[in-house]
Amino acid sequence: MNPADPRHEANALIDRGNQLEDAGDNAGALACYQQAAVMAPGHPRCHLNLANAYGRLGRHAEIVPAIRHAIDLDPTYAPSHFNLGVHYVAAGQLDDAARALRAALALDPQFAPAAIALANVLETRLEVAEAEILLRGFVQPGSLHVQAATNLALLLTKRGALDEAAALLHEVVRADPACDAALMALGNVHVLTGRAQSAEPWFRAAIAASAHPQVPHSALLFSMNARDDLSPDHIFDEHVRFGERYLSPPSPPAARTAPTRRLRIGYVSGDFRQHAVALFLRPVLAHHDRERFEVFCYSNAAARDTVTDEIASAVEHWREIVELDDDAAVAMIRADGIDVLVDLAGHTADSRLGVFVQRAAPVQV
Repeated sequence: MNPADPRHEANALIDRGNQLEDAGDNAGALACYQQAAVMAPGHPRCHLNLANAYGRLGRHAEIVPAIRHAIDLDPTYAPSHFNLGVHYVAAGQLDDAARALRAALALDPQFAPAAIALANVLETRLEVAEAEILLRGFVQPGSLHVQAATNLALLLTKRGALDEAAALLHEVVRADPACDAALMALGNVHVLTGRAQSAEPWFRAAIAASAHPQVPHSALLFSMNARDDLSPDHIFDEHVRFGERYLSPPSPPAARTAPTRRLRIGYVSGDFRQHAVALFLRPVLAHHDRERFEVFCYSNAAARDTVTDEIASAVEHWREIVELDDDAAVAMIRADGIDVLVDLAGHTADSRLGVFVQRAAPVQV
C-alpha cells in the first residue's frame, strides 16, 4: 500500500484501536476507529472495526449498519460478509447467518473460519451431511486445518463414526500437541468405546493445555462414573479438588421468607432438546401442580428443535441464558424470585455450575 494512501494511516489507527481493545479500553478503541473512518471513509476495514467496537460497548443497533456499509463500499471483501454472518449467529438468526457466510465463501473458498462457522450453523439446523462435506474440504492430506479437523471429528463422533474420529484426532494432536479441544475429544472417544480408564490421560493433557481447564476437568469427572477401578472416596475427592480449583467461595444464600404465592421452580439445562434429559423431564413438567408451583426453564443451549418448542410451550416462563455470563444469569434467576433451582447437567456439556456456586436460589438441587 502506498504510504500516501489514506488507508495506510487508517490501518495504523485501527491497529492502535485493536491494542486498546486488548487492554480493555473499548471507548478508546472506538475513538481510533472513528478517526480512521474519517481519514479513509471508503476503507471497509474501518467500518468492520467500528461494528466490533459497537458490540463491545453494547450499542447493538449500530452493528449491522456498520457492517453493511463496509459491504456497500466493497462487496468483494469476504471478511465483511463473514463478520455479518458471525453477528447473525450470535443473534440466533441462522438463516441470515448462513446466507452471509456462504457469500464470504463464494468470494474466498479457502476462508476456513467462514467454513467452520457455516458448518456449525448447518449442524445446528440438522443439515449434518452438508456440514461434514464442508469441513472435509479443509482436511486434505498434507493440508489439515486444525480447527476444521477437530470439528469434523466431533461431528463424526456424534454420528458414531468413532474409529475415523479417533484417527483424525490423532492427526490433529500430531499437528498441534496443545490442541485442548482435540485432546478432550480423544478422551471422550475412549469413554464412548468403553475405555474410561485410558481416557484419563487425554483429559489430563487437555486440562494442562486449556485456557478454560474446568471444561475438560468436568469431562474427566463425568468419565469417572464409568470406571470400576476407582473408589467412591477417590471420585469424591476429585470433585472437591475441582471446586477448590475453579469455583470461588459461594456467596451467602439468598434471603428466604415463606412465600405466600406459588413456589417458583427453576430448571437449568443445556439439554432442552432431543436428548435423554428432555425425555425424562417432559412428564415432570406436564404433571406439575400448577396451583402450587410456577415453573421456569433456563435454557443454556444455542440450538433448538421440536422438543425445545414443546418444552417451552409446556412451562409458564422460558428463559435463554446461553449468551449470559454467570453473573447475568444469577441476576436473572434472582429477579425471577426462584425458590428452588434444579441443575439438570452436573458435569456434562453445557452445564452452568458457576450459577449454582453463587447461590442463585435459596434452595438448590
